[in-house]
Amino acid sequence: RVLQTQGGINLYSSPLTRLKVLVSVLFWLIHETQVNNAQAVMKS
Repeated sequence: RVLQTQGGINLYSSPLTRLKVLVSVLFWLIHETQVNNAQAVMKS
């Protein structure tokens, strides 16, 4: 059985889903980097 969303779209073959995941990860990485940089600046 293949995991499916409510819309019945194949989770693994959907380019849009992959794009959303990639964008989410990118934003998270950028956010983490900004937080770490801010903490480093405050310490110095």
